[in-house]
Amino acid sequence: MKNFLTVCLLTLFVAASCSREQSLSGLNEVGSYINEHPEAALAALDSLSSTGEIRGKEANAKFALLYSVALDKNGIDAVDDRLQLLDKFFTAAILDSYEIDKKASKEIEQLVADRDKFLYTTRMTFAAAHPGFIGFLESKGLSEWEIEYCCL
Repeated sequence: MKNFLTVCLLTLFVAASCSREQSLSGLNEVGSYINEHPEAALAALDSLSSTGEIRGKEANAKFALLYSVALDKNGIDAVDDRLQLLDKFFTAAILDSYEIDKKASKEIEQLVADRDKFLYTTRMTFAAAHPGFIGFLESKGLSEWEIEYCCL
């Protein structure tokens, strides 16, 4: 019985190790072409995330890094753009400047004018920072649209 338990534990450890190595291998592959083909890399990372293949702290960290690089290479700089816009609102409030506030308001209107793009970039940004949460929402059967609203 003791030998059987030892074999079972060893098998579980090897399986977990192989799974971790497999996810790192997939991430390394994506990393090899992310500069030349950022759109394909982003799609591959989305696929890896949705299948739940990212396991372990190292793989999650590497995934987050690659995802943020892929977003950047694809021109999805939503976080920076939104932080700059927020900074304009703070500046307008501090300086009590109607002109700055008016410009910032116009930028907000442009940002949310394309609702689908706004929601998509919000989800992509959130996925880079919190892939586990996005995976959880996907595991509950939420559609992309529903996940995008959860990320607001």
